[in-house]
Amino acid sequence: MPIGIRIVEQEFTGGDESDAENFKDLRTISEVLAKTYSKGVIESHFDLDTNGHYAIYLIKGGTDAVPEQDTLRIPLNVGADSGVERLTTRIASLFGIASGLALIGFAASRFRRRRKTL
Repeated sequence: MPIGIRIVEQEFTGGDESDAENFKDLRTISEVLAKTYSKGVIESHFDLDTNGHYAIYLIKGGTDAVPEQDTLRIPLNVGADSGVERLTTRIASLFGIASGLALIGFAASRFRRRRKTL
């Protein structure tokens, strides 16, 4: 089965970033005409010149008036926050709070023991 590849730069129009309808195609970066990949592996090379939102479209049968269900959209974010940094910050904050509470509890128990012995 021939598969075509199209790489497009996209603009996020607002809303939920997981919804494809919230992105608008701006320009085509690269396009590979439909061909059969005998090894079953699609290989291509393209350069992305700026950070932002992109999409890779895999088009069954090429670009000649294919129905939307024969197109696979793969989102690609270049230089965008993937959420890992926010998750790491939250984990570190929770660990810091838990450590602080444990330290306060330890200090309070030591203080109580000293008051009872006096």
